[in-house]
Amino acid sequence: MLLHEFYDTFYPNTGFTSIRKTTRAIVLNEHNEVAMMHIKGNDIFGPRDHYETPGWRRRLGESC
Repeated sequence: MLLHEFYDTFYPNTGFTSIRKTTRAIVLNEHNEVAMMHIKGNDIFGPRDHYETPGWRRRLGESC
């Protein structure tokens, strides 16, 4: 079930012509602690140092 689609309106489109569909999850353990991924690095958008929910790229025909 698709709950929402997000579009990047902050950075101008520089020629990417495909949409990558992803799935995100809110994961709790037995102590109600939330799983988060710490993302650090540099790419074409500059330095990154933030947290995200776990997720993955959805492949054609794959259900969530």
